[in-house]
Amino acid sequence: MYEGYDIINDKAIFHPAYYLNEIREYYNMSKEEFVKILNIEKDKMLKLLNYEISIDDNIADGLEQYFDISKNYWLKLQYKYDIDKSKNIGITMLNETKVK
Repeated sequence: MYEGYDIINDKAIFHPAYYLNEIREYYNMSKEEFVKILNIEKDKMLKLLNYEISIDDNIADGLEQYFDISKNYWLKLQYKYDIDKSKNIGITMLNETKVK
């Protein structure tokens, strides 16, 4: 992954944390400052901002409260990323199993 996005079939797909990091950088905030204002478990949120984990129900609840953007939106954003990412896995596996 390159700073929150992958290229799959010549198309960029963005991890949901990419958007959160864009917001954080716009306001010139460190990850720690950003996490503090979100009122979400610090370790979990730092892992998300580092693209190590996905948005789950608890994170989506916190994001909904802070940004006033529905929990469902955040979860669908994560789901879309996961689906697009899985397409790359399927393509890679298919290419690796072709008989030469």
